Amino acid sequence: RMLLFLLLLLWFRSILVISVVFCWSPCMVSSFALKRIVTTTTATATRRRMSSNAMIAKLVNASDTSLAECGKRLRNDGGLVSFPTETVYGLGCNALDQDAIPKIFQAKERPHTDPLIVHVLDAKELWDSSNDDCILRLLCKNFWPGPLTLVARAKSHVPELLMAKTGYVACRSPQHDVARSLLQHAGVPIAAPSANKFGHVSPTSAQHVLEDLGTEDVWIVEATTSSSTTSCCNVGVESTVAKYDEQEHSLTVLRQGAVSVKELRDCLSNTRCRVFAKSLATKEHVAN
Repeated sequence: RMLLFLLLLLWFRSILVISVVFCWSPCMVSSFALKRIVTTTTATATRRRMSSNAMIAKLVNASDTSLAECGKRLRNDGGLVSFPTETVYGLGCNALDQDAIPKIFQAKERPHTDPLIVHVLDAKELWDSSNDDCILRLLCKNFWPGPLTLVARAKSHVPELLMAKTGYVACRSPQHDVARSLLQHAGVPIAAPSANKFGHVSPTSAQHVLEDLGTEDVWIVEATTSSSTTSCCNVGVESTVAKYDEQEHSLTVLRQGAVSVKELRDCLSNTRCRVFAKSLATKEHVAN
């Protein structure tokens, strides 16, 4: 009897083990397969994220040879170059290149409703000759090169995207010698808002630009005290932006900055041009 009991017990145990194996094996296989799929998908997503966040921006020095290469990149290649000014670092492209201008908006994630400031040695190429030259000449004589941006009626060949289809182009002549050397090497006006993502803090060093725009295809000119006689971003705030209306004989300050409203009024005190100031600069007027 004892032997028979043991045989029956072993038989039941075998049946139980076989049942468990047949019932749970598919689940186990599915579980392992699912785990492998999840692991593979996660790894793929991680690789894609790392690839999209790869640093592709390039730091370049401010030697004459390097600036000549940067000028060629702007003039012929439609590329982006970030460079120092006396206010903040700018993100520049050829202002007359229809294909290059959208790259700034893409890199900054900037809406097309915001016009770009153009850096020039002389604005005659961009401003319409019908503007009152006396007022503009007086302002340029007193504040250029320097942190004053003047908005005036544009010539017909100026790209509309640059002006947000307003018909007015914003120009300024930078004081920083690296910026002026780059303009000379480029041989074209350079559209250059501040070199940061739209709405972020304006950069005052090459490292700031690299941190914000490192994943963009941009060359960043790294200015040093030995490469420049002008202090880099010593003003530390954006330029004052003022729009001239030749029909109303008025100058409206759209963004207050390094040049004060009082300085502008003093400069134009002996003319019939009136100076107004908006209390705040909004997105509709000018932005970084």
